[in-house]
Amino acid sequence: MKKYFSRLLSINSIFSIDYTFNAKEGLSSLTNKEKKRSFATVCLLERDVYWRAERQYSNVTLFDLPKIIKAELRSIAPFSGHVFWRVKQLSTSQITVVYFALPTEYIDKIRTRCQFIYPLGEDFQEESQTEQQVNLHENITDTVTPVKSEIERISQKNIVNLVGFYLPKLKNETLSMQRLSFKKLATLCAFGVAAFTVISSAYLHFSLGYYKSEVAGNAVTVENALKTQRELRAKAQSKLDFDTFGQENPNVLAILSSLSFNEEKYFIQRIHLHPKGVKITGTAETSATNLLTLLLNHPAVSEAKFARALAKNRAGEEVFVIEVVFHE
Repeated sequence: MKKYFSRLLSINSIFSIDYTFNAKEGLSSLTNKEKKRSFATVCLLERDVYWRAERQYSNVTLFDLPKIIKAELRSIAPFSGHVFWRVKQLSTSQITVVYFALPTEYIDKIRTRCQFIYPLGEDFQEESQTEQQVNLHENITDTVTPVKSEIERISQKNIVNLVGFYLPKLKNETLSMQRLSFKKLATLCAFGVAAFTVISSAYLHFSLGYYKSEVAGNAVTVENALKTQRELRAKAQSKLDFDTFGQENPNVLAILSSLSFNEEKYFIQRIHLHPKGVKITGTAETSATNLLTLLLNHPAVSEAKFARALAKNRAGEEVFVIEVVFHE
């Protein structure tokens, strides 16, 4: 009877594991697998696409656990994306929860075919560290490759294991637009009239300015020359400030110069000193997570983290702000 209910509530009996996802090949269908009708589809994530962190909570009740997990989901990820979770160990004295962060770009590709994800390697590999940083743009040599036996083992697990691995759905914006009331519609029309008036006034203003600029062409040329002169002075002052900074803070530059970037390209725009370390602002052509990993591995660094979520500029580069704390 116990085996019967175990098979009845297994993942394979209700859902279907049809896809895998990795950074190199993207979403791939499992070959030689019989397709069947199911309530939802599960995608297996290989180790090179997700970030993993493990947290242990002591003296916590089951009633407090959902609140703790909800609070962790808001801030634990080091980059923009969605965080999934699973309870690894549950006892009266301690609860262990594992969190998995997945970038938004990967989620958008996976949810076109799947409703759930499941990280590979969690069922047989115990990691010694409680948190790992993963480069999401390079192949990892020890990537877990799904084999038939591993897929079979996951498919026999209880469906409770998928509670924290549900993919978020897109918000239906069309439905909300259809629910506009008459009052909101009238406000929208008034806003449209006001916007048309402002745009028309702006057009007339810029047209008049264009003709004035044609008349005062010489003045524009002089202004451009002065602007170029100011930019050259600013660059010279920036060089002078950098030299002064290097003389007053030799340890900071020594740490940065000792880092091996491995052909990665970073542009550091600002270094702000604070009592315990520095705050680094800049851009990365590939992945700012690599720079964070390099800083964390430096013997002089006690702690390093992103001060805010990663974003991309118009050039497609990642804009980052990293806070670094040195050993005292």
